[in-house]
Amino acid sequence: MSKINPLYVFAFFSFMAVVMMFQSGSLERKISQKAQQNAATQQLGKKIASMKNEWKDSKTALKKIDAVLNLKSLGAKVKSRERQGGSYKVVLAELNAREVDSLFAKLLNETVNVKSVDLVRNGDRNVTVSWEFTL
Repeated sequence: MSKINPLYVFAFFSFMAVVMMFQSGSLERKISQKAQQNAATQQLGKKIASMKNEWKDSKTALKKIDAVLNLKSLGAKVKSRERQGGSYKVVLAELNAREVDSLFAKLLNETVNVKSVDLVRNGDRNVTVSWEFTL
């Protein structure tokens, strides 16, 4: 009869302990990476939610549009403002190149949804601009 050497049993259990520690460390690293990814995804989700709220708020968008249109250089040029359902139409007439550039820069840098823009040339130096915004 052969006996099992206790040193072999001890070596086997020591080897299994080392393997389990290695696997445990590997699993902890994976969990840490997933937790970081989850935190990044949550931050992105919060950012997207805040941007959706900012872009979908029709009252704020209307205030931003009117603030730009009520500027001294553009206030007298506004010919009509119409709010129909989910859209807001504005017509500005007799704008020169500097006023058109200023208008486009200010309105396109705001968080408003532009549905359409129509430019009609009235002469060499005058332009009529028709904006339609989605509210």
